[in-house]
Amino acid sequence: MDRNRTPLWNDALAYPAQGPAILTILVLALLRLLAYVPAWGWLLDLGVWLATYRYAADVLWQSAHGRDDAPEGYNADASTGWTMLVAQFALILFILATSLVFGGFAGIVALALACFAMPGVCMSVAMDGDLVHAINPATWLKAASRLGGAYVGLVLACVVFAAAQIYAPVVVLKLLPGPIAIVVYHFIAQYLVVAAFRAMGLTIFRHRDVLDFAPNEAIVRVERRPDPDAVLIAEADRRAKAGDVAGAAAHFAATMDARAVSPGVHARYRELLLAANDRAALAAHTHRLVDIALAQEKPADALAALRDARLVDIAFLPRHGDALAAIAREARRTSDYKLALELVEALRAREPKHAEGLELAIMGAQLLALEGRDADGRAMLERARSDYARNPRVGELDAALTASAPRVQR
Repeated sequence: MDRNRTPLWNDALAYPAQGPAILTILVLALLRLLAYVPAWGWLLDLGVWLATYRYAADVLWQSAHGRDDAPEGYNADASTGWTMLVAQFALILFILATSLVFGGFAGIVALALACFAMPGVCMSVAMDGDLVHAINPATWLKAASRLGGAYVGLVLACVVFAAAQIYAPVVVLKLLPGPIAIVVYHFIAQYLVVAAFRAMGLTIFRHRDVLDFAPNEAIVRVERRPDPDAVLIAEADRRAKAGDVAGAAAHFAATMDARAVSPGVHARYRELLLAANDRAALAAHTHRLVDIALAQEKPADALAALRDARLVDIAFLPRHGDALAAIAREARRTSDYKLALELVEALRAREPKHAEGLELAIMGAQLLALEGRDADGRAMLERARSDYARNPRVGELDAALTASAPRVQR
C-alpha cells in the first residue's frame, strides 16, 4: 500500500483484506460460536471480544508508527495494547454510568460525546501510552483542533461503522441460518473494527508533524521480503558478470514486455542501461514506469521516475498530456514549483485543449506569479481563455484574469 497517496478510507477498508488480518478476523469470528457453550459461554465470548480489540489496538499502534503490513499476532508492547483497551472500557463505563444516574437522554448525550472522544483517546494512547493523558478531554480536543476535518471524518466514519455493525445482524439473520449468520455477522463487524483502527493509526502517521509525533522506526520493523523475481534478477546478473550487459538488459526487457515484474527488476534494469549509456532505452523505460505508476494511481511514483530520468537527461518529459497533468499537480504538491511550471508549459504547448488544461493554466499562472512573472502568467491565462472559450468552466479563467489584472495605483 502507498500510505501517503491512497485515500484514507480506501486504504482502511482494503487493509483488513491482507492475509494475516483476514485470517485473524475469520478465526475470531468462528470463535464467537463459543458463546453458546453452556455456563461458560459468556466468559469465552468476552475473551474473544478482548482479543478482537487487542488485535485492532495493535493495528492502530503499528499504523501510527508507519507500518503498512497487517500484524501477525500481537506486536505492540503489552502495556500499550492493554492501555488502549482500558481506555475504551472507560468510555463504555462513562456511557453506562451516565445513563443509569441521569436517564436515557443523558445517556444519548454521553454516547455522542464518547463517539467524538474515541478516536482522540485511542490515538493518544498509541502515541504516548499514557491512560490518564488519553482520557483527559483536553487531549482529544487538542487533537481534534489540530486535525480539523480529518478528525471529524474519523468520528463520522466510526459512527457509520458502528451503525453498520448494529444493522448487519438484522440483515444477516434473515438471509442465513443461525450459526452461519453469527459467524458472518461477527466477521463483518470485526472487519470494520480493524478498518476503523487502521484509519486512526494512518491518520496519526500522515499528520505526525501536526500532532508533534515522531514514529519510532526501531519499534516497527518490516522484514525485507524476498524479491518475487529473484531468479530473473540472478540470471540477468550472471549474464552481466560474464560481460553480456546488453544480453542481461534484453532479458529483462523481454520479460517486462511479457508480464509485470517487481520493482527490483525495474531498478536493476535501469542500472544496466546506465552502465551501457543507452539513453533511448532509459527514456522508454521511464515512460513505462510513469504509465504503470499513473495506472495504479501513484503520482508520487511517477514523479520519482521523472526526476530519476532527468538526472540523465534534464530535458526529459512524459510523452502524453495525462501524465504531464498528473505529475505537474504532484510536483506542485511537493513544492517543486519549477518542475510543476515546466510540465504545465509543456502541456499547454503540446495539447492546448487538454481536458485538464484549463485548471492547469490557472495553476501555471499562479506559479509564474510566485516567480514575479505576472505578465507571463496573464499571457498564459489569455491563451487558455481563447482555447477554452466554449468550455462551461471558462468563468474560472475570467475570474483568474480579473484577479491578475494590474492594480491602478492612486
